[in-house]
Amino acid sequence: MENYSATTNANDAEFPLAHVEPNGNTSEAASEPATLTGAGPVPAEGVIDRSMDPGPEAPAPASNTATPTAASTNSVNSHAQSSVAKQVLKFQCIEEPVRSSKNNLTSWKPPFEVEEGREASLEQIIKRAESVRAPLQATPVPTGSARYGTTAELFGRLQQAIAKQAFLLEQTSALLSYWTISTWFADGLSLAPGLVIIAPAFEGDLVLRTLRNFCRYGMMLPRADISILQNLNWHATPTVLFYAPNISKQMVTTLGCTSTRGYLINDGDGYKDFFGPKAIYAGEDVSAEQVPRNSLQVRLQPTAPAIEHSSRQTDAAVLDMQNQLQQYRLKNLV
Repeated sequence: MENYSATTNANDAEFPLAHVEPNGNTSEAASEPATLTGAGPVPAEGVIDRSMDPGPEAPAPASNTATPTAASTNSVNSHAQSSVAKQVLKFQCIEEPVRSSKNNLTSWKPPFEVEEGREASLEQIIKRAESVRAPLQATPVPTGSARYGTTAELFGRLQQAIAKQAFLLEQTSALLSYWTISTWFADGLSLAPGLVIIAPAFEGDLVLRTLRNFCRYGMMLPRADISILQNLNWHATPTVLFYAPNISKQMVTTLGCTSTRGYLINDGDGYKDFFGPKAIYAGEDVSAEQVPRNSLQVRLQPTAPAIEHSSRQTDAAVLDMQNQLQQYRLKNLV
């Protein structure tokens, strides 16, 4: 952890001094794990935390330092003079960029305020932020296997989860459930059916995110081209989920061919077969030329007025379903 000089303003906002050189460098700071380090509870009203205050003789921060608003540091003031002030904990856990001199950019860990009892929310934020930079950690995969009951019960739970998260009608969620289950058996099938989602952008993105939670080794990618296929790990037979409203005719042909075995593509190290399940969000207005062969088509209408009723699956719920689908695969692959 780097050492910084800091000052505290009237709203309890602390800043590193722009003219003080930190003891450390950026590359070392970036390698530190983000852990919650508590600075202890403080009353939410009227108390200044001096945990980083160097004392009354500390110089003021540079004039070009941005000052946050008071509302961001004293949430209790918005409640009409609450008789009991909530306790606030402070954690130094996330690195923020800071300029220590005109030509030097580094980082520091300022205290983040969290109401007592809500520490888990900050931990979840940190976990999500880290997983974005480590896609292999963020990709939902099983941790083992779990009992699923009967096939009908598993299908019903999967259909309900897809319908709730993407706010879909029963017929559409059923079709997506069948397709999702097929991704768990692609290595045992002669055909890996494709999926084409025709919808407004928001609804298409929501369906891709939903499928990523429940398909086998789902990889969500922002475009569809040959280079993307060449850089994927095909040993695990991933489910590739493309956001590709401007897909080319050549790529449509390629995706259609790779829904069956035998078509080879040169990836620079030789010819390989990129057979496997693939889904595409193709846009809102799609012609027949934009639909790969051997593909199911799902057309969705705008759901903006009702989208607030959709529910995001918790990490625990996604993992439980992944483990159930893994057990279904183990029992039924052959």
